[in-house]
Amino acid sequence: MASNSVTNLKGYFETGDRPTSAQFGELIETIASPYYNGLQAKTANFTAAAGYIYTVLKLDGMAIVLPTPAVGDKIKFVGLSTTSNTTTITADATSTLFNGYLLLSDGEGDRAESHFFSPDGSDDDVITLNSTTTGHHGIIELTGTATNRWFVEGAIVGSGATVTPFS
Repeated sequence: MASNSVTNLKGYFETGDRPTSAQFGELIETIASPYYNGLQAKTANFTAAAGYIYTVLKLDGMAIVLPTPAVGDKIKFVGLSTTSNTTTITADATSTLFNGYLLLSDGEGDRAESHFFSPDGSDDDVITLNSTTTGHHGIIELTGTATNRWFVEGAIVGSGATVTPFS
């Protein structure tokens, strides 16, 4: 498991130090696989970490808190199934915002429709799946684009008249 992030190793070069061959090797592993920490199943509230794919398996909702992003960090959530209550994905601070998009399909019958929702860029730091109009399952991938920005890409399914999951 790689423990030396791009940000950590960048510090070596900026201060004139040299990383060891092991540290440099871990950096290469990290770059080669954005999910270098592997897969984890979660059934209770948790704080996410970069480099993981999480299967979210709590049907009555859960709270997920994101770490402070670093450029290039990746986190993926798969499943996100909720049948009651809400599942939230919340940034580490209100100054850390989302940009990107979620494709939200209403998933009902012959007239299923899909809608794109994007955060407005001013204050959106929470994604809420409310079991109906803002989604009840899907996949969401986050990429750190700055120390205060997560780029969101995903496809989720809701029901009824869908509305933005960003707030």
